[in-house]
Amino acid sequence: AAAGPGQAGRGFISEAVDLPGRYKVMVQAFPEALDPRAVHAMGAKGYSLFTIPRADGRACTLVAWGAAGGEQGPAWLAEG
Repeated sequence: AAAGPGQAGRGFISEAVDLPGRYKVMVQAFPEALDPRAVHAMGAKGYSLFTIPRADGRACTLVAWGAAGGEQGPAWLAEG
């Protein structure tokens, strides 16, 4: 039988939920302070960062913030 809504095959059920907030994805050199073999999750003052290693040795980082962070996000994000 074909997978129904929210199912991606036998025995696997998923659910999607839209959460409030904003995000930006960045690709950068992998920070030396982090383990390049692990996924890192950090958060403070209404912002969250998830850093994931890429196969090419760089990092893919998702920066997320709530509505209070505004449309553009934290000021340090714009500074690069």
